[in-house]
Amino acid sequence: MAIENKRLIPGSVLGSTLTTYYTAGDKARAVVQRMSFTNVSGTSADVTTYIVPSGGVASSATEIDSAETVIFGRSLFSNVEGHVIDKGGTIQAFASTTGLVNIVASGVEIT
Repeated sequence: MAIENKRLIPGSVLGSTLTTYYTAGDKARAVVQRMSFTNVSGTSADVTTYIVPSGGVASSATEIDSAETVIFGRSLFSNVEGHVIDKGGTIQAFASTTGLVNIVASGVEIT
């Protein structure tokens, strides 16, 4: 068994449609240690985040952050910290407006 500290999501700009930003590999399990959303615009935006098991779908059952407001020029730390993502599971997210919010996540992958 190997444990690797890793940037799970190196940095992406959220779109307004649900998108997968991280997938645990076929031989990996991940533990999210920190995930942040930074609003780089002059307008507030809402973000919604899901941890979806392999073969599952984003729904109220897999939702972690629900329309959390990120005020312009500020960062928001997600409620996802400490959650385990099993093989093939994903982190999916979207924002209320495209191009306003950046997402970054760090954690541990266990293979």
